[in-house]
Amino acid sequence: MKKRSNRAVFERPLKKLLLKMKLTFAIFLLGLVSVSASTYSQNTRLDISFNNNNIVDLFKEIENKSEFYFFYQREDLKKIENVSVNVKDATVMEILDQVLSGTSLDYKIVDRYIIVRQKESNFGDAIIKGEQQKPVNGTVKDKNGVPLPGVTVLEKGTGNGTVTNTNGEYSLSVNANDAILLFSFVGMQSQEIPVEEKQQIDVVLEEGVIGLEEVVAIGYGTMKKRDVTGSVSSADGSELVKVNSSSVSTAISGRLPGLHVSQSSGSAGAGSVLRIRGVGSVYSGVDPLVIIDGFQGDINQVSPNDVETITVLKDAASASIYGARAANGVILITTKTGKRNQELKVNVNVKYGTQQATNIPKLLDSEDWCRKMNESTLARTGTQYWVGDQAPELQTTNTDWFDYIFRSAPVQDYNLSATGGSKNLQYAVNINYYNQDGIMIGENYQRASARSNIEFVTERFSAGLRTYHYKTWSSNHSADINGAMFTPPTIPLYNEDGLPGTPREGTGEDQLQNNTPVMSYNSVDNSAKANSTTVNLYSELKLWDGLKFKTVFNISGYDSYREDFRPEWFTYRPEDTDHSAPYRHQSPASLTVYDNTSSIWEWQNLLTYVKDYKKHHIDILAGISAQKSESAYMSAYRNTFPRNSLVAINAGSEDYNNSGSSGEGSLSSQFGRINYSFDNKYLLQMNVRRDGSSVFAPKNRWGVFPSASFGWRISEESFLKDNSVISNMKLRAGIGSLGNSNIPSYKWLSSISFGAGYVFGEEQALNSGATVSGAYNEDITWEKTTTTNIALDLGLFNNQFNMTLDVFKRKTTDMLLILPLPSTTGYSSDPYVNIGGVDNSGWEFTAQYINRSHELKYDISFNITHVKNKVVDMGDVAPIIDLYTRTEEGQSINSYYGYVVEGIYQSEADIAASPTLDGARPGDFKYKDLDNSGTIDEDDRKFLGNSIPEFYYGGNVNLEWKNLDMSIQLQGEFGKNIMVTPEFAMDFGTLYDYTNMYQEVYDNRWTQEGDDSYYPAIGSGIRGINNVCNTRWLMDASYLRVKNLQIGYTLPNQLLTGTPINKIRVFLSGTNLLTFTDYVGFDPEIGVRQKRSDSTGYIDMVYTRGGSNTPQARTFQAGVTITF
Repeated sequence: MKKRSNRAVFERPLKKLLLKMKLTFAIFLLGLVSVSASTYSQNTRLDISFNNNNIVDLFKEIENKSEFYFFYQREDLKKIENVSVNVKDATVMEILDQVLSGTSLDYKIVDRYIIVRQKESNFGDAIIKGEQQKPVNGTVKDKNGVPLPGVTVLEKGTGNGTVTNTNGEYSLSVNANDAILLFSFVGMQSQEIPVEEKQQIDVVLEEGVIGLEEVVAIGYGTMKKRDVTGSVSSADGSELVKVNSSSVSTAISGRLPGLHVSQSSGSAGAGSVLRIRGVGSVYSGVDPLVIIDGFQGDINQVSPNDVETITVLKDAASASIYGARAANGVILITTKTGKRNQELKVNVNVKYGTQQATNIPKLLDSEDWCRKMNESTLARTGTQYWVGDQAPELQTTNTDWFDYIFRSAPVQDYNLSATGGSKNLQYAVNINYYNQDGIMIGENYQRASARSNIEFVTERFSAGLRTYHYKTWSSNHSADINGAMFTPPTIPLYNEDGLPGTPREGTGEDQLQNNTPVMSYNSVDNSAKANSTTVNLYSELKLWDGLKFKTVFNISGYDSYREDFRPEWFTYRPEDTDHSAPYRHQSPASLTVYDNTSSIWEWQNLLTYVKDYKKHHIDILAGISAQKSESAYMSAYRNTFPRNSLVAINAGSEDYNNSGSSGEGSLSSQFGRINYSFDNKYLLQMNVRRDGSSVFAPKNRWGVFPSASFGWRISEESFLKDNSVISNMKLRAGIGSLGNSNIPSYKWLSSISFGAGYVFGEEQALNSGATVSGAYNEDITWEKTTTTNIALDLGLFNNQFNMTLDVFKRKTTDMLLILPLPSTTGYSSDPYVNIGGVDNSGWEFTAQYINRSHELKYDISFNITHVKNKVVDMGDVAPIIDLYTRTEEGQSINSYYGYVVEGIYQSEADIAASPTLDGARPGDFKYKDLDNSGTIDEDDRKFLGNSIPEFYYGGNVNLEWKNLDMSIQLQGEFGKNIMVTPEFAMDFGTLYDYTNMYQEVYDNRWTQEGDDSYYPAIGSGIRGINNVCNTRWLMDASYLRVKNLQIGYTLPNQLLTGTPINKIRVFLSGTNLLTFTDYVGFDPEIGVRQKRSDSTGYIDMVYTRGGSNTPQARTFQAGVTITF
């Protein structure tokens, strides 16, 4: 087992104080050692082969092969170089006598502690000479209440100090009441506490947020943050649990620069859409690769309670070790593990809360809705429905359909974890149950999960087993937002017969063509469940000094089952009290079941070599991996069930139908990495990976993806070494390439469809057959992404203030596009081709200030990312035109393309004096004549913007005062547009006259000449030119959101004395509390994948139908964390 060295190599004042503390501990042991302890140095025999190296490395070698620890001052050793020792079965005294012979140095052995000093020096003796007048004692713990052994406790300005024992306890005598105790520990923020009149001082140490010694994941390994040369961001799992979230994906929003997170839906259990530094492809996948404990996984199914750290690899220099799968970046999640020699710690976390929609726009009440419908029908047909005894002001029914479909809903989160370890064993077990009712009626999501990490570790061999199993249950009905916007408020929820409300015959309600939300709720009963199990096995063997071999086997299986049941139901007119003629019904009942299974396995073999030689450090990785995945799908349909309560596929008696499919894929890889540093100043990292994928034909199957990055730790240079302001400065630069093969498999082969009919033979009979239906291309190969990154890391005032600036460019070439073929070819699908390129360029900035030296402790951080997306080449492929967007060279992917609105036509005279627009009426949009032709036509369209935010940002504030703590998280986007189509609650006559409308929109409509209105006249939608993409329907979706606020209180320790409880913390939290935006719809953040209008694939969300996306939930929670 490798020990942590306690070498006193410190040069700065604080480090010298820590050195004296260690000497105090060593010399204190001198009076306590027994005869058996004193004989350790005599009985321990060592074999040392050491040639032409410095003496410090010799001390490391002895420490690695024994239980000895060295204490020394670096300046005493500067002149001793080129040391050589070759001995067998020698004592440490014999070795030191040989090495120090002829020098001015001497040594002293206290049990297992060796002090090396000048012969006439009193180094170490002064530690035990000071007056010790006042005893002080206490306990040091981490923020989770776990005692910290080995913490340095030092009387500031002296050499008087000690270290905490295995229970985190210490005892020290100080000189006076004005003494100040300094508490420090590797990886923790140091604290200074005045003694004053206190005799007991208990301390909680916080993790070092920006510690240069912090270890971060880099793919197949870890390294110190100070040595990282690529673009990497990380977050601690303790911050993620503060957010009410079913998964990690939503908890990390706004926390990490370069990572854009948008909620995919406000529905129960919904995940998020993740993008790293823009969108790099048109048709290929754009989601980042997610690696969980070294194996590909689903970030939306990881509980925040499981996470130890999360790291984002954003450029090729950091991500190319994953090669073909890393073109869109990599997210590494490390789950919690136990620690060796740690007593069992049990943690219970319970949260319960309630949720509401973040925003519910106000719809028109019955009176205004009747007026709105009259305006629409008057424009369309010249008639009005709501007149006479049905006049708007005479309506008595006023149903708020949003109030029906939205609700306050509970959310619960229960977590139990246990961690610990012995000399050679460490373990962690985490059990979680999450239950969330949706903010819309009929929705529920539940997940139960269990994760275990067990590792056996010795000095030469280690092995581990990690398992994760989760099961989810979900259910929903079809009471959607759109139905609430469609349905007139004059229709009641239920008729007097208790059945869903229906329109009155002969009224404007009778125009209704869709189901009311109550009918929809009764129309669909969907339920689903899923199971997944993942197993990770590894073993690692130390072959010889610095060289290790590791083999890893990962396997995961997934199965989901869903039932979509359409029950039988009937409704009747209010006047039809005898139920003689159904107004609307669903009959017969039908059921469709879906079953999906998939599995994936991977075998990795890794060889690592780590070596320090004088000022050189080298870390080499070489590895191979093989991966295979399989999937299968089946669906079955029947209808005509005996009753609605009998939901089983074999109970249906009519219209049998079923279908299915299966697939498989494989990936084989070889990869390597070299990390080199010289004198802790000059850093180099090189990666290369070679991938072979079954997605492509054999001749194009293999791709090679190299990268290199460089770092210069300027703060370690002599001209900045002792600078009182600049404590860390590092310049980084990197370049590399990545691959993308996220297209459907086997597009290099032609597809054949069965079921085609052919007439041939003497009888000219119709015979079944097959036809080649899909075009193919044997020449398709990897989409390639080259990234460049230049960055500066800066730490000021002992790293209290930290900044990082990254400037980057992602250049995608050989983009996989779909080449449209003439329909005369007979193919039903077009081939993929490698044509074109996309650039994503921009910058990221992060700043953080930390103050832990006062009773009020706080840290403040802010990050912002700017990305500019641009298509630079599309080869011979024509612009890709969708409903409201256009993708072509020189513009962003899926850019909005439409008209510029100058205003609203006020009169016929205004129309006559303006450029010609056929069919225009007062109250219509007035478009700008961009080509000055005098006529408004397609040539007057231009690019108007896109849905990719120009900036996205986040901020975090953490405060602590005594036993109170508070955290605030902000998130926002700027320069983002969303097309809000003129439908549903934005329908100005586009589809129907009876749809409801947002009150805000209705109040800002044009009604008469002279109106300075934003929206056109009701009824203008009957003219298609008013419904196209333009600058009025294109809404600014920028926003700033208070994502999370949590206030906690930790009970005083004295209240827990005599109990098995170590810590109790209670807290209140709120998520999505406030949103500042001008967006007219429900939620500006929601981002989903939408199907292209030509059905060739999916794009990130560019429009909402009348702003009708399901909003996120505003959550209020109370919780308690108990540690045993």
